[in-house]
Amino acid sequence: MMSRITLLFIFLLLLTACKKDDVVNDPISSTIQIATYSNGEKVNDNQAISLYDGISYKITSLKYYISNVRLVNAQGQETPFVMDEKILGSEQGVFLYELGENEKFEGVIPAAQYVKIRFDLGLDTELNNLDPNQFSAKHPLSRDTDMFWDMMKYRFVIMEADADTSKVDLYNFPFSFHLGGNEFLRHVELDINWNVKSNSTSTLPIRFDLDKVFTDGTEQIDILKFFSYHSAPGQKEIGLKLMDNISKSFE
Repeated sequence: MMSRITLLFIFLLLLTACKKDDVVNDPISSTIQIATYSNGEKVNDNQAISLYDGISYKITSLKYYISNVRLVNAQGQETPFVMDEKILGSEQGVFLYELGENEKFEGVIPAAQYVKIRFDLGLDTELNNLDPNQFSAKHPLSRDTDMFWDMMKYRFVIMEADADTSKVDLYNFPFSFHLGGNEFLRHVELDINWNVKSNSTSTLPIRFDLDKVFTDGTEQIDILKFFSYHSAPGQKEIGLKLMDNISKSFE
């Protein structure tokens, strides 16, 4: 029969173990920050961005949906990133990135060493079928964000810009791409090294590289020929190619 001292010792060990587990599993306030880059430098509003053959462009609008964010720890376990409930869109797990306006979102994640992040670029079928009129004006899924189009439901990516095709600092060639529809949903997975520690806020930086949008390294998308996409049937193949490139521009 165990002595009282032995039983007390075992109880203290169990209590200590429970407390350690509680600390490890506590949700830690964390931030995911997305920065847009070109030529190794962060892009600001109204900045000239080199494209190819001496052509440059300036972005007038860059918006896209990120949803279903998960982190994978060093043991291979996947954990959802729970957005702060104060953020509009947190209930649906949806973030609308907008260059220069909305570039980060807060949430909680258990303390751990994370080696991968996974997220959807766009909206899954369930989210894409939601009625935008049910949301308040500033909600990412509301009609007021100008991301919903009755003909094709939500646009997953909007990129609009003016190009200087004459190469004399005259940005008078507009191009615009509005990419959406169930076929355009892309699943993104990135290798990361994010050590989320207990009792300490933490930020994960993600880069979006504009230099990868119009080329996959071998094939180039010519904006002089393909300068507009609004879901016309004959454009779908190159539209899907552009969406592929965009999904691979995160790092």
